[in-house]
Amino acid sequence: MAGPLNVVKVPLREASIEVRFPGDARIDSFRGVFQQRVRHRFPHLLVPLVKPDEPAALRPYRFESSSQTSSVSLGLSSFGLSMQDYPGWSSFRQQALELWGLVADTIEPARITRLGARYVNHFDEELVPRLDLSAPPPYLAWLPHDPSFHHGITLLEDGPRGMLVRVERPRGTCELVVDLDSFCTDLEPGDIPEELDQLHTRLEREFLQVLEPRFRETLARCAERGAAEGQ
Repeated sequence: MAGPLNVVKVPLREASIEVRFPGDARIDSFRGVFQQRVRHRFPHLLVPLVKPDEPAALRPYRFESSSQTSSVSLGLSSFGLSMQDYPGWSSFRQQALELWGLVADTIEPARITRLGARYVNHFDEELVPRLDLSAPPPYLAWLPHDPSFHHGITLLEDGPRGMLVRVERPRGTCELVVDLDSFCTDLEPGDIPEELDQLHTRLEREFLQVLEPRFRETLARCAERGAAEGQ
């Protein structure tokens, strides 16, 4: 959504932005510099565990906030920012671009192989009734049949842009996870800010269409109010 929504319960549990680029060995030596620059916001270093047959160098390091609600990751070919305490799109986007700028200034990638923006939404017992089942999108067409378990992945693709939709109902619950990952591939580094806004627009449109109209309007009003207060 476009602004802070703390006045109403929402399903959004985590938002993330990821930038992938051609692998660059300089990341190994830059991680220490990066850690120092972000330590005041992300003081905890989490080094990934790897399997015996998995190259350790390919797994990103993660730097986590004291509250454990946000983290930034840095790998040989990837950068990411993830937040559970979502501050609204404008602030989230700005923070991601500032942190990415620290990396981009060092490695100066010629191309971006993939740019993604992702919302992980958790509809609990209170929020499931807020879904619009009168004309659900294909990836939720099974929901009116009320199965006891479901796990599905749908790829919506249009050239270099697309959306990966993961839907899960854990066994023994009536809860639902709707994970929306909007992405584009093969772009110029300078196109990232504009492309992020386009990805977010598509994410928000897809998210809102699964909601029943009254709840959709409520969230839209809250988002508009939050955006106005942030100006």
